[in-house]
Amino acid sequence: MASGTANPNYDSVLVANTVDTVTLPANTSERWIVENVDGVSRIDFTTDGTTPVVGGGAGTGRVLPAAVGAQEVVAIPYASGGSIKLISAGTPHYAIEVVEASESES
Repeated sequence: MASGTANPNYDSVLVANTVDTVTLPANTSERWIVENVDGVSRIDFTTDGTTPVVGGGAGTGRVLPAAVGAQEVVAIPYASGGSIKLISAGTPHYAIEVVEASESES
C-alpha cells in the first residue's frame, strides 16, 4: 500500500491492484476533486475509511471511469481531516485537489 499526504493537493500514479491512501489535512476544505488524469484505467475509491475494491465489488465506493480528466467532487468533513483510498487494475495517474471556498460558491 502506498500513501501520501495532500498539502493541500496531491498527485501520483497507482500501482496495479495496490491501494493508495491519501491523507487530507484537517481544517483545509470540505470539498475535494478526485481526478483520473490520464484515463488509462478505471479508478475505484472510497472516502469513508473503507478499503476500495478493484471493479467496485459488492457496490463499495465510487468510481472514476477510464477517461482522460474524469473527476468527481467529494465532500469530507474538514475538522478531522480524513483520507481518500484509491485502487485500480491498471496504472493511472490521479490527482486530488482542494476546492477553495470561492470555487465551491460559484
